[in-house]
Amino acid sequence: SYTPIKKTVKIMEELADFGYTHHLGSNIGKTVFEDCQEKFATIFRLFEKSTIPFELKSKIIKKPHRDFFMSHLENNNLKAENIIFIDDKIANVHAARAVGMHAIHFKNARDLRKQLVELEILPH
Repeated sequence: SYTPIKKTVKIMEELADFGYTHHLGSNIGKTVFEDCQEKFATIFRLFEKSTIPFELKSKIIKKPHRDFFMSHLENNNLKAENIIFIDDKIANVHAARAVGMHAIHFKNARDLRKQLVELEILPH
């Protein structure tokens, strides 16, 4: 049931051309994640790093849990203020902002492009 949104992939490719790196934070399980990596290999090559749900103190940690975001930052030596987090779930957007990331609520590719232009990430 996972199908890439072609216009969103185009935006990702443009961002990569401008030197931005992509990281993936997903709540899908390991088996589905690995299946998607294989099925959509050309898209997954755009991602430098990824984080999927993991166990911490006998609890599964996934978005929007704070530890999900902090783990990705710490494991990849990233600073929250240097991240633009994009997600379709508003709770995840709020959680990303709570740890200091810039965050965009994804509605569709057209709106995402508009927001990235407004942030002067993509050219007009």
